[in-house]
Amino acid sequence: MFGLEIRKGGSIRNIYRDVDIILSNNGIPQGGVNQEVQLNTIAHTLHKLLQPGATFYQCDIRKCAEIAGIHIPHERMQIYNSIHCMKWAEMTPEYRQQVMAMVLDDFRSVLNPQQ
Repeated sequence: MFGLEIRKGGSIRNIYRDVDIILSNNGIPQGGVNQEVQLNTIAHTLHKLLQPGATFYQCDIRKCAEIAGIHIPHERMQIYNSIHCMKWAEMTPEYRQQVMAMVLDDFRSVLNPQQ
C-alpha cells in the first residue's frame, strides 16, 4: 500500500528502517516535508475538490493556499466561504465553470510555474 506495507513477519524496527529509506530516497527530512510533497498535496486536494460529484470546501482552498504560501484575494475567499459545503451538482453549469476557473487561477503560479 502506497509503497510501504506492514508485513506479518519482521519487527517494528524493520518497518521504521523502511520508513527511513523511503523518506531519504525522496529527500523528505524526518518530521518535515519537501516541495514535491507540498505540490503533490495541493494537486491531489484540488483534484479531489474539483470532481463533478464532490462538495466544495473552502477550508481545502485555504489550507492549500497556506501550504503554497500564496494569497487568495479577499473577494474570492468571500465567494468560496459563501459556497462552502455546496455540492457542485447544486450549481448551475456556468457558475460551476466560473468557480473552478477561479480556483485554478488562484493556484496557477503553483501548479503551472513556467507560465
